[in-house]
Amino acid sequence: MMTGRITRLLEQHLGTLASKKGIPIASQNVHFSDTGSLYLQSHLLPATTECLDLAQVSRIYQGIYQITLCAPTGSGQSPIQTLADDIISVFDKR
Repeated sequence: MMTGRITRLLEQHLGTLASKKGIPIASQNVHFSDTGSLYLQSHLLPATTECLDLAQVSRIYQGIYQITLCAPTGSGQSPIQTLADDIISVFDKR
C-alpha cells in the first residue's frame, strides 16, 4: 500500500462526514478561500516506513493524520467540540 492511497482513503473518510454536515474541507496543497464559517483543514504528516522482515516485504506505514477545526472568532467552543466528537467517532473503529 502506498502513502498516496492511504491519504486518499483518509480524505474520503473525512469527506463523507464533512459532506453530511455541510462543512468544507481545506485539503493540503489545494487552493481554499476562507469561508468565514466553520471549516476543516486536513494534513498528512508522514513518518519513516519500517520493515518487519529481512526481505523488506512487510512494511508499516506510519504518520499522523491531523484534522484542524477552524471556526470564526467569537463562535464559541460548543460547535467545535461537537464536531470533534463526531470526527473521533468516525475514525475510532475499535
